[in-house]
Amino acid sequence: MPFFGVALFTWALTAADGFGPLLNAPSKPMNGMSTGYLFCYGITAASSSANSLAVNIPDLTRFARNPRSSTIAQAIGLPVALTLTYVLGGG
Repeated sequence: MPFFGVALFTWALTAADGFGPLLNAPSKPMNGMSTGYLFCYGITAASSSANSLAVNIPDLTRFARNPRSSTIAQAIGLPVALTLTYVLGGG
């Protein structure tokens, strides 16, 4: 996985002719999209993994012996799972 990430990053830099064009691109919305719409789109894209996991929590905890054990599992497992998902690029 890290090799693929480095290879993809290198390809993206060469395809864009380095950092210059990426950093000098205009930062205004294009095609008539409003800033609020773009903000909502960015929030949704950034939290997609967390949202899908949060929706499936009842499926993941239905076999718990009691509510306390499912709460502890979510308090420990959710941050670890989401951190690994975002670090490995699945977010």
